Amino acid sequence: RGPLRIEALRIAAPALAAEGAFTLTPGRTLGIEGRLQAERIGLDALTQRAPAAAPAPTAPSPAAAPPAAPAPPAEAGEPRVIPDIALPLAGLATWHGRIDLRAALLRIDGMDWRDLHAAIAQDQDVLRVAPLTVTSPGGVLQGEARIDRRADPPAYALALRSTGRGLDLAALRRARGEAPSLEGHAQIAIDVTARGTTTRALAASLSGDAGLAMVDGR
Repeated sequence: RGPLRIEALRIAAPALAAEGAFTLTPGRTLGIEGRLQAERIGLDALTQRAPAAAPAPTAPSPAAAPPAAPAPPAEAGEPRVIPDIALPLAGLATWHGRIDLRAALLRIDGMDWRDLHAAIAQDQDVLRVAPLTVTSPGGVLQGEARIDRRADPPAYALALRSTGRGLDLAALRRARGEAPSLEGHAQIAIDVTARGTTTRALAASLSGDAGLAMVDGR
């Protein structure tokens, strides 16, 4: 079977409005080449979990049961700040190719980010996002990311930096609905790596550099 070409893809939904074109090539893994130009992407809505179904009512017992014994107190353990959530790596093994993603508006954690451009390419079990650029509520960020599934456990890398005058800290806080406590701009530079298959493993193995410099801050 030959490639399948989708010349005029249209998506119109409350959380996603986009158009694009793709070529899909069947094989051991699906080959994907194409582009997606989004007017808006609502990540908050797309990642929202459906509410759990209410439990079915149970019939009343003919006789009152004796009260249950109190549960033993839980053993005091080390508090867990970061949940141990498995990363969705299995889906990456199903495809290879390149996708050029652009979005005029990106809704993340209640904030509007703009002008996203991410060139996503996967080959030989390595996913690369480069270039990666987006305008946050405080300013422009540029960088690149990589996931290498050839390593055991998988290896991750992220490089991110501000451009121009840096990030407007007051604008960031206003976008989150918070009163500005800092005024000025901050230059940021992040270059980190991690390994693992869960969020907790990533946090435990995180290493690298992160720098912040205030410009005219007060």
